[in-house]
Amino acid sequence: MDWTIQAARDAITGDLHVLFPLLPDPDPDPDPDHDVRSATAFVLAAVTGEIPRVSSALHRRPAVEDDPVVQVSLILAIAQLAREHQDEHAPTWARDLWSDPGRPHEIRICAGLARLCLVADPVPDELRAWHGAPIREELRCTASAGCQSPSSSSGSGSRVKARSRT
Repeated sequence: MDWTIQAARDAITGDLHVLFPLLPDPDPDPDPDHDVRSATAFVLAAVTGEIPRVSSALHRRPAVEDDPVVQVSLILAIAQLAREHQDEHAPTWARDLWSDPGRPHEIRICAGLARLCLVADPVPDELRAWHGAPIREELRCTASAGCQSPSSSSGSGSRVKARSRT
């Protein structure tokens, strides 16, 4: 690894006390800054030390995070950290997320991608079959004016809408 990259990653590790408070959103404002929380997750994935502490902090956040963008960032950051530090439990964690039909599609898709990054095994047939359907549905909905959420079986589901990031 290039020494400048290593130095930057070491500096991140040295400043964990600055980064950890950025993960939760302490601001009760109805429109919290999800970009800060999302970016913080990715920055934390680059640490070179205190791996259990950082991993634990990242793992606690998806359950309490309301913003799907930040949830996805957290899952990918957890996977990145786990891959680099050979966390043997991470593939099971990712499998449990993507295979849970009670989770939102964006979380399941992200966890499926995380699983693909964590193992060299062939893609399980169930993941391959499941991944295609929500993505095709999401593309169909984006192409039209909107549609019912694929997870909704009744006519009262939430509308799927694109989220712009500025």
